[in-house]
Amino acid sequence: MTTQPTPRPGPFARMSETFRPIFQQIAIWTRPLTNLIDDVVNRLFRMRYVGGLIRLALVIGFGLVGWLLLAINIHPYAHWRHLLPTLLPGMNPYIFVLSFFWTILRNTLLAWDVLTYVILGLLPFFAAIEFAAVYLDDIYGLNDIQTARRFIWQAAFSVPDYDILHIENGEVRPEDRRLPVFRIGGPGYVQVGLENASVFERMDGFVNIIGPTTQGILRTERLEGFERLRGVIDLRDQTATPDVVGRTRDGIPVTVRNIRMLYSVIRPGDQTPTLNRPYPFTNASIRTLVYDQNRDTITGAMNSLVMVAFRTFLGTRLLSEVLAAITANDVDRLRGLTTSDGLIGATVWAPNRVPRPDVAERNFYDPNETNGFFAPFIERAARDGVQLNWIDVGTWHIPNTILSAQYLDALQVTMQNQGRNNLYALRDTTFSSWADQIQLMLRQMPLDLVQLQQVRRLRPSELTEDDMVYQLVKQIQKQIRNGRDQFREIGREEPDEIQQALRYLQQYEVDYARARGGRTIGA
Repeated sequence: MTTQPTPRPGPFARMSETFRPIFQQIAIWTRPLTNLIDDVVNRLFRMRYVGGLIRLALVIGFGLVGWLLLAINIHPYAHWRHLLPTLLPGMNPYIFVLSFFWTILRNTLLAWDVLTYVILGLLPFFAAIEFAAVYLDDIYGLNDIQTARRFIWQAAFSVPDYDILHIENGEVRPEDRRLPVFRIGGPGYVQVGLENASVFERMDGFVNIIGPTTQGILRTERLEGFERLRGVIDLRDQTATPDVVGRTRDGIPVTVRNIRMLYSVIRPGDQTPTLNRPYPFTNASIRTLVYDQNRDTITGAMNSLVMVAFRTFLGTRLLSEVLAAITANDVDRLRGLTTSDGLIGATVWAPNRVPRPDVAERNFYDPNETNGFFAPFIERAARDGVQLNWIDVGTWHIPNTILSAQYLDALQVTMQNQGRNNLYALRDTTFSSWADQIQLMLRQMPLDLVQLQQVRRLRPSELTEDDMVYQLVKQIQKQIRNGRDQFREIGREEPDEIQQALRYLQQYEVDYARARGGRTIGA
């Protein structure tokens, strides 16, 4: 077995090993200087307003210095010294000074050969800006070179001043939608109204959630370079009226119409509304709505939740289970306040609602119970960053061609039986019947009065107009007394209006007798 000889290091390797400690020590000594240079360069080229002005000053300064050096190199002082004017006796000093400086500029900085080099130097500068604007317009699909050019000048030299993006009423102001800060991103400023929260995203993926801007003179927040708007959320209470179409477990289509909701972004209980922050919110809920839901409004998230909740409810129940629920409106319908038009019913739910005692005790599904239908709905809404404050589940419609007449008759009988077993509905229905009877009695035309009208037409001399009015008053007095007797029979006290009407009619009867020469007892 033979062994290979170990190769000897060359002279360059031996030199490197010899000077490595020296290089390491030099690196340690120069580290503060390199850090300082890096910090200066970063601050100089950072997309900030002050940095842009410094870059603009440096470009103008170096340009002027280069222009001056170029003029001195092409036209030395000895070439145009003899062209300077001489101050003669009696010459106006102001004219002399102007002539002196104009001679210097004309023969140095403004000479044609010098201006030719200056123009040739400026052309690449402006061409580079134009090429950058074209490239930016193509990358972002702006189809607007002017907007891209404005962004280049603002980002590089802070000229013109940074634009302000205004966010109000849950959206960006229409006239701001063409600004570079909206179409491309920062640098710039954003002003967010009290009723909004905005989400901006930086190039490194950092999410910047900006609420109402109330600090500073301009009430704005600064945006970093290429920091773009991702979404805007309206923090105020929102309303929506969606319609949902679903099928029951036995395949019958049901349409839920006129759903009304009141909802908002989740508002934490540990935050108190203030003048600068009237609508409290959490960054987590805003982030969830913008990123997880991929929507810039909470209306889309809430409508999606409502559709899923109602379709899940209908898909897990038979039609008979859906129609079994009788609500307060159903009780009112049994009292004759509404008519049957194919509506199944409606109910209102709110977290702080107190259920009516007449519909609380039931052995079937209660849509007013929060631990039933709305429990998973509210839980999922909280995960999606929204909260439900109030909801009216609207009216439920079923096609008339699907349900047979026998089924509808059986359903109507069932609902009537359930309503009649309710003491509140029975008592109210009884009182309504008595009131309808009294109104019918008051509206009926007395037969005697019809006969008197016929006598009046045939023999007007036997029956005057006053006699007709007196007979009409007697009939009305009779009807009112019958109504008073009806109230007393059911054990209820007659209204004060009936007593007042009877006293008035009795006084009229007395006045009528006196006008005919009669006398009353005590007169």
